[in-house]
Amino acid sequence: MIQADSTPAKKPPASPRILGAVVIVLVAHVAVLAALATMKPMTLNPPETPKPVEVRFIQLEQPKPKPPKPEPPKPEPKPKPKPKEVKVVKQQPKPLPKPKPVLATPTVSERPQPVIAPQPEPLPEPIKPVVPEPAPVPPPVAKPEPKPAPPATPQLVEGVSYIRAPRLEISDTDLKGQSRTVKLRISISASGKVDDVQVVSSSGLTALDQKVSRALKRATFTPHRVDGVAVPVYTIQPFVLNLSK
Repeated sequence: MIQADSTPAKKPPASPRILGAVVIVLVAHVAVLAALATMKPMTLNPPETPKPVEVRFIQLEQPKPKPPKPEPPKPEPKPKPKPKEVKVVKQQPKPLPKPKPVLATPTVSERPQPVIAPQPEPLPEPIKPVVPEPAPVPPPVAKPEPKPAPPATPQLVEGVSYIRAPRLEISDTDLKGQSRTVKLRISISASGKVDDVQVVSSSGLTALDQKVSRALKRATFTPHRVDGVAVPVYTIQPFVLNLSK
């Protein structure tokens, strides 16, 4: 007789993959339960009761009617012109002319009347010839006087002579301690008088230049002549002013 083996059969050991999956699932459940345990319960606020809305009725003022515009004044009727009175002038009847008295015609005698010889008619007076009056002679027209020739342009001359030399009274004080030279342009008229004095080169002292210019304006030069005719000229002269020794 064959005897059966009564020892229980051994279960095969679980694989590690299955165990790992089971552990993960258990850990996930535990984490979810812990989160639910720590979560505060959510409180719902009751809805606010709405406040009653106050409604006020405002009575709108009706716009006052505008006063009616005053009617423009009616034009006054113009008075009708009065009819002109026509005066009727009664014509008075003209008086009838008085009858002229009838004069009695004188009786003509049968005596022959003397024959009167006709007088000759007077001859007409001879017509005098009309002599035309001579036309008035126009007055002679005065010829316009020739205009004076424009003054000639002054020409530069070098040599001039004095009729009356300038009197220069210059002191060492005027020279300010040193000799000085001033060059002047002198305009001379046809009569020899000085028309103008201009400073060409200053001495360095304005007062000294003016003093020399004033002295030269009182001088007189010999008139310069060209072909026997005096003409205006100008000259440029230097004046050396030295200190007194």
